[in-house]
Order: sequence, then structure tokens, then C-alpha cells
Amino acid sequence: MEMWQVIIKNNDASDYLIEDLGISVVSSGSVNFHEQFTYDEIAGSDDLRTAVNNSDLVVNNGIADLSTVSGTSYLTLENIYHLEDNYYSKVELQTSGQSEVHWDNITDTPSFTSHNTLDEAYDEGGPGAGRAIVIDAGAVQFDATTSGYAPVELTEQLTLPTLGLAAGQLSVKGGILYTYDFARSKWLSVQRMFLTFGKKGKTKNQFLAFAVSNLYSNNSGYRLARNATLVSITGQLDVSGTCNIRIRRNDVATNIATLNISSTIGNSDTALNVDLTADDYIQSYLESVSGVQDPVVVVEVAWKG
Repeated sequence: MEMWQVIIKNNDASDYLIEDLGISVVSSGSVNFHEQFTYDEIAGSDDLRTAVNNSDLVVNNGIADLSTVSGTSYLTLENIYHLEDNYYSKVELQTSGQSEVHWDNITDTPSFTSHNTLDEAYDEGGPGAGRAIVIDAGAVQFDATTSGYAPVELTEQLTLPTLGLAAGQLSVKGGILYTYDFARSKWLSVQRMFLTFGKKGKTKNQFLAFAVSNLYSNNSGYRLARNATLVSITGQLDVSGTCNIRIRRNDVATNIATLNISSTIGNSDTALNVDLTADDYIQSYLESVSGVQDPVVVVEVAWKG
């Protein structure tokens, strides 16, 4: 073990004899004890430690004179200064970034064969505390190109979730994939239906035909298989015109949604939130003061969870 400096100083007017070491420190002088004794001898000298404790002698560590308490501690077999220079303190070991041990120097480490399951990681730090992944270096990838397995499985539910709802959540019910629409506060199917109505040529104040065909939507319409929500309407004309496109259901002359086209060739409304019931049938009626040319209407409908 490398020896550290131990300098004993006598600041008094008289020489001081350290009997158990057989050496005197002359008045106003100093002796490099680390050059004359082993540290076991220095630490084992009760007379030297008593002289330092009584302030008859002073310990210098090669840099500065030490106080009585620090000087006495310095003379122990493993002194505090040596520890500070060669070992991490408890505080340093408990503080991030304050200590370092090279991994290659650690032996007899555990095998780490027991890894967290995804469920254990989900609850790491508390129930659900590990559920968030911060995507900061590329997309999460589920590669199932050669496995023959589905990359993701969502357990099918009898009823859609009602707790912790947030935009973008996904759930499966009745074989249909739903996403939570935060703006409309409801579950809507990812699959969308686009119901098309229209008429070739000029028209006003009449029901529009299915898919711009010859079958008009009065007394009939697109029948819904499930509860749904009307989420958008778009309308297009061949030339600029003014009209109101009315969406109705079940042969009732009550408008459930209206798209206004005013002196332009088209318009859209993507913020609709009109709930529809299974077995409703959807119709489209065009209302205008003067005829408009080649109207085409697209109604977007999502299944409602």
C-alpha cells in the first residue's frame, strides 16, 4: 500500500519527545515521519496520538496543518483522508453520476435469466405505471413477416371501455375495430361507409339518386346494419351554384343534417356528430331556388360503439 505523507510539527518553544517511537521533534521544527517509520508504527504510537490530541504536536498531511480532531483521525490505521482519496463515500454511492465501477471488474454477478414480462413491465413502479413508451428514436416495430403469427392481438370485448378514455385508443367489439373519437366523446369504427347521392344534369327541390344512378332516394335509402354516427358531408357541383343539401332518414321530412353550398362549386362539413339507429335508412334531398348542375353528395358514416 502506498505511503501517504505524515509530517509532525512542533510549534512550541521546547523540544517534544515521543517516547514509544524514540524520536524528538525539536522546537519550531518538523519531522517527515513517513520517511522514518511505517504507517503501522505511526498509527500504533499512543504517545504521538496523545501529543496531537493535546495540541502539543500538529499533523500536516503534506498540504496543510490539520486540526486536533482531524490530526488524531489521520493517525488511525485507515485514516479518513486516505479513505476520501481512494474510496467512494456512502453519499457518492447513493448519488447518480458520483461514482463509477467498470462492469468488466465485477464478477460473480447474477445470471439475469429472469426478465420482466410485458405485464410486469406494465406495473413497474405501481399499477399501470410502466404503460407509456416515449417514441424518441423511431417507430415501435412488430415484425411478424416470417413467424406466421399476428403481430398484435386486441382481446375482443362485449362492451367498449368506459374508463381512462383518450383520443386514439383502439378496441375491438363484434369483430369491428373501433377508435375513441375524443372530439365526439364516443367510440367510432375505424371502418367508414361513404354513401353517395347525386343526379346527372340540372336539378332542384328533389331527392337525389343512389350513387348518381336512376334509383332516387325518396321512399328508400341506404339501410344501416348497426347503430352509427354521421360524421361528414361533402357536396360538389359542376358549376357554381347555391343550394342546401338535406340529409334525412326513414321517409321523414325532418332534416338531420344540412350542407349549404353558396355561390360556389362545393363545400364540406367534417365536424358532424349525428347519431343514427340500426335499420334507419338514409336519404338525401337537394333544395334550391334555381337549378344546380350535376350535384354529387358523399355522406360519411361510422359504426357507433
